[in-house]
Amino acid sequence: LNRTPPAPSDSTISEEKTNPMADEEGTPMKKSTSNNSLLQSMMGNGNGYSEVTINRAGSGSLDPDYLESAHKTMLYTTDEMEVRFEKSSSPKHRAKIPVDQRKQEEQDAVNWKLQMKNLLPILDWASNYGKDTKYYKGTRHTDGDQKGEYVGWKDCLRRDVLAGIVIGIMLVPQGMAYGMLAGLPPVYGLYTSMWTLVAYMVTGTCRFLGPGVNAPISLLVADAVQGALGLTTGCGDIPADVTMTDDCQDFIDASLLLCLMVGVMYIILAVFRLGIVTALMPKPALSGFTTGASMIIISSNMKFFLGLDIPRGSFVETWISIFWNIGEIRGATVMIGIISLCMLRGIQILNRHPKVKPHLFIPIPEQLVVLLLSIIIVGFARMDKHFFVDVVGEIPSGLKAPELPPISMERISVLMSPAITVALVTYILTINVAKAVAAKANLNVDANQELVSLAAQSLVGAVTHSCVPSGSFSRTALIQLMDAESLLHNMFSCIVVGFVCLVLTEQLYYLPKSVLAAIIFLALRNMIDTVPCFGVKGVKDPEDDTKWKVKPVPSLWKVSKSEWFQWVVAFLFTTFMGVTGGIFASIGLSLALLLKTASHPNTAVLGQLEGTQTFVPMKLYGQAKEIPGVKVFRYDGPITFASKDWFETKVIKMFMQDISDTKVHSLVLDVGSVGSIDTSAATAIKLVVEELRRSVAPGLKVYFGNWRGNMDDVGISVMEFSKLEQIVPQPYYLTIHAAVEHAIANFEEAEATKDGGDEESGLEVGGAPSIDQDGVEGTEMVPVAPPAPADL
Repeated sequence: LNRTPPAPSDSTISEEKTNPMADEEGTPMKKSTSNNSLLQSMMGNGNGYSEVTINRAGSGSLDPDYLESAHKTMLYTTDEMEVRFEKSSSPKHRAKIPVDQRKQEEQDAVNWKLQMKNLLPILDWASNYGKDTKYYKGTRHTDGDQKGEYVGWKDCLRRDVLAGIVIGIMLVPQGMAYGMLAGLPPVYGLYTSMWTLVAYMVTGTCRFLGPGVNAPISLLVADAVQGALGLTTGCGDIPADVTMTDDCQDFIDASLLLCLMVGVMYIILAVFRLGIVTALMPKPALSGFTTGASMIIISSNMKFFLGLDIPRGSFVETWISIFWNIGEIRGATVMIGIISLCMLRGIQILNRHPKVKPHLFIPIPEQLVVLLLSIIIVGFARMDKHFFVDVVGEIPSGLKAPELPPISMERISVLMSPAITVALVTYILTINVAKAVAAKANLNVDANQELVSLAAQSLVGAVTHSCVPSGSFSRTALIQLMDAESLLHNMFSCIVVGFVCLVLTEQLYYLPKSVLAAIIFLALRNMIDTVPCFGVKGVKDPEDDTKWKVKPVPSLWKVSKSEWFQWVVAFLFTTFMGVTGGIFASIGLSLALLLKTASHPNTAVLGQLEGTQTFVPMKLYGQAKEIPGVKVFRYDGPITFASKDWFETKVIKMFMQDISDTKVHSLVLDVGSVGSIDTSAATAIKLVVEELRRSVAPGLKVYFGNWRGNMDDVGISVMEFSKLEQIVPQPYYLTIHAAVEHAIANFEEAEATKDGGDEESGLEVGGAPSIDQDGVEGTEMVPVAPPAPADL
């Protein structure tokens, strides 16, 4: 494979035939054949070359039919063959091509209308409402005369309106509960459930995702702000009859500034397309984190459920305070909380009952029912005064005017680390919720566009007095159940919550905080996932859909001990060290395991299956036989500075464990799975070969087999820089079989030359592949000079 076209040789024999491909002027191009053999690899160089010339040297001939069927993109001339690699062409060369002649993706990149639709997906689905769009398909009739046709915009709008109203009703109690969990006054949870939904409607890609408040993120925000400001309590802990303090106002300002900083973080991630950060927390670690966060949420809300006045603390500190103040538990508050839990769960079961579900137009909103009943009972009985039931208290009516939170460099420096943590975890949780529902509903979720959407939500939320928004597990599941047609349902949810803020805030005065705690407890039921650790799962009874039973399932311990360990570490660190400690422990462990995998990839000694050209691991295939005098070593990973020691150890170990009497003269490295190589690894290969030559294998030669195009650009350059061609002067072979054949042929020729005393030319004897008239490859031994580095 040459970088520059070779000079035409006298041995080239051309045969002109009409080529269906024509040049720009319409002149048919010609293809040629010659009596030379075809090199076994054709690879793009990626250095700006748009054409690569294949040179043929040696004896033999090529079947024209074989060339025509195998090389569809070749342009044949009388003296050479040129191959155009469009994918490896540099952007500089592609920019010179007229726009209408470029690839479709290149035309899309300069189409500003399409770019605007990518940035604001509402421009796509609003103009195609109810029809197929980029991210999801429209609803079609499944039977009748209209089978396969779209159902129509009226039916789609009905489903969006219905889903929006139900989710809006659900957001009122949830927003207040999660706002309180975030350490803010409950009304800030309602603010978060309004304009952020509109922002997601404009910029989001998952029509089923329920944006707004989320329990783990609310807890994370509360811990982050309290830790940054050095406070022991938030605004959500202040009783209804106590005036807002300066610390509470500082807490609110810091939370809004944190929301603004998180939005800026998302913009940075989106600009540099760093959506790959979701890989830093794999599914087992995420499951352990959410389960541990659920334990903290339960412990932090137990004081509202029991009616205790204790400071917010860690998981252990909270339970110590609860047991220390167990004599101050308020019976009426506990009774309201228990009854609320029972009613919430009972209505959920009723909604799913096979005899009731078909008769329900919409599911009964259990949270709204319990909220209204508790307000009526506590308000009429004045239980806040007679039984000391802690209520939400006065909620400001109306909506606040948009404004930026107070900004200072001192406050920004304090909140910088929490902002990075909150941004990463919020994005990881949100994109996992979106991808989970997208996989079930066959939706297309753009991870990078979701970053843009979260940035829009956070920036809008910061100026509209919201806490950090994210995707919700429970609301997403309900939206999917109601089969919303588009993201338009978010607008109707915003209208419902806005109506409550404008008109019904006075009626929420007597809402007990224990009811909000009960709503949180039941919502956490879907977040607690202990199956990976303990292997026990609750499943529906097949005979009765309303009953559940415990079923043993395989735990991660039996499947993957490293993933089981990730779950346990994430759960324990999150529960006992807080959400921030759990995040850093989970990500740190994931990076450590990733580094271990990258630095210790799988290796294998290969043998040949008798009668075939296939080489397989000898440990797995007992019938595989090792080629006498040749070691074939496979390395399943990049050879870099992190793995060079492992590579050296395994290669030397392979030679040391060799008990055969045959002298090893060749080492064939299977690099088919080696994606990259750096200079440190190339130097290590050179050193290990020299060490083997000195110790166990004098005169050892090294060959590369299974050479792939991904190694062509960087691999050859690195080897030239590290002077590895002094150790591996032979060409690189497309298959292991070809490399082994040439290794044996070269050794036999060298032995014959040595025995004959032929030391005149100093040329190295090598074998060149040839193709006979029938297209069958053979080997003809011809002396060839060592190739120049540019011709490798």
